[in-house]
Amino acid sequence: MTLLATVTMLRSLCPEEAILAGRALLERRAFRHLSRTEDGQFLLGECLGGARLPYAVAVDLGAGPEPVSRCTCGAKHQPCKHAVGLLLVANAGAEPWAVAPPPADLLERRAKARRGEKSEGAARSKAPSRTSQVSNARRLQSLRDAVDTAERTALDLVTPGLGAMDGSTLKALLELAAQLGDHKVPGLAGIARRLGAACAPEVRGSTADHPGSAERPPSRVFSGMTPEARRRAQGALLLRLWRLSQWARRSLEALPEGAEPRLGPALDSALGHSWQQEELREAGLVATDLTLLELAQERVDDEVSGLSSASGWLLDLGSGAVVVERTSYPLRALESPRVRHRPSRRGVLFVPEALYYPSEGLHRRYRAFPEEGVTERPLEATDIARVHACAESLGAALERHRQAMLRSPFVDEGVFLVRARRFGAIAGALVMEGSEGHRVALRDPRDDRSGTLDNTRHVAAAHGHGAVLLRLRFEAAEQGVFGQALSFVTDSSIVRLGL
Repeated sequence: MTLLATVTMLRSLCPEEAILAGRALLERRAFRHLSRTEDGQFLLGECLGGARLPYAVAVDLGAGPEPVSRCTCGAKHQPCKHAVGLLLVANAGAEPWAVAPPPADLLERRAKARRGEKSEGAARSKAPSRTSQVSNARRLQSLRDAVDTAERTALDLVTPGLGAMDGSTLKALLELAAQLGDHKVPGLAGIARRLGAACAPEVRGSTADHPGSAERPPSRVFSGMTPEARRRAQGALLLRLWRLSQWARRSLEALPEGAEPRLGPALDSALGHSWQQEELREAGLVATDLTLLELAQERVDDEVSGLSSASGWLLDLGSGAVVVERTSYPLRALESPRVRHRPSRRGVLFVPEALYYPSEGLHRRYRAFPEEGVTERPLEATDIARVHACAESLGAALERHRQAMLRSPFVDEGVFLVRARRFGAIAGALVMEGSEGHRVALRDPRDDRSGTLDNTRHVAAAHGHGAVLLRLRFEAAEQGVFGQALSFVTDSSIVRLGL
């Protein structure tokens, strides 16, 4: 099997995101200690990733019609992005490779495959093998350690009060984020990192006393807040860290020893589980024959997480629901000309099949639509009429948003298609009034998302009323709900308000 054939085969073995991520690893030269066997059938190397220690990656090209890979990243789906990157490095042929003996575990796996052997678990029953039980036990223990560490840190921060946060607090949060990343719990790690960013303005100038705070995450979003608003934001993040830790701990306590470390779709997603295509299909998270119209698209470059996300907000013309298609890449990956977010779509899409993620949120989030089979036609007057027919009252949207926040502590915002009757100014703020008299103040988000307030003023002055794609967000710093208009639908067109 040639390397070129193996790389070509990747598209049938793993999602497009893994291929793009592997290319990004190739572009930033993340691989080191590269070696191969004399016959070239085994590839080995180390990949510098998000954990403290590099990932050990190995690929067997001679095991059969498809390559077999192994990586210490722990990804359930193989080949993972690190294995994909190793294949791409080998295919590029630009790096020097040492000669090394083949890994014993991959040799044994190849031998079993050629003999057609199956484990007793696969041959006789659905019971997990001894190896799977050991692996599950290790993962469960790692999850318990991560949750215990996060919960303990949250309680340690609450005990002295938010006013006592200083450089040592920031150092502890940065260390917590690193530990949670090592335990492969990116959901908790992201909250800890963002809490560190919220605390960073409090300890400015204190790096001499607390050297670890010199590595604090960027704080541009939080540094613009008043001290009181920043305290409320810190409290909300700390509460979220504690609540998610509590939720995970209770679920872990209910699992028997050796069980598969799955805590339910919603909790797995909150903890940062990376869903693969076959998992979504097994869970029945498949939608077919969708007719969708994109009303807005926004890109967020999050300097705290280091990720760039592009979200397409679409209206399902069949059901009338607002859904989202979102893709994310590391900011460093976008430095490569080969990695790009998809362009905005202006017409009506027909999607034969799409996978979506489990969530407790208000919106169905679809996996990036495949290019194959998706068709697009021009927007027609009947489509605009359908958009207006799907719009709900502002009062109904506010109530749905409130109910969602009561059901889950991890929901603080939602996007709704609402009917706007008029716009006006109250105490200097732009206010939108719905068709039944409910009102919401509009303003730009206080994070890395683009503002739309100025464009909203101009479009509202020109048209006065219409259907508005509106983001409602609960601001913990001010204990209130505010709106942001993403697009304005007139009688004949869709005006996107973002850049």
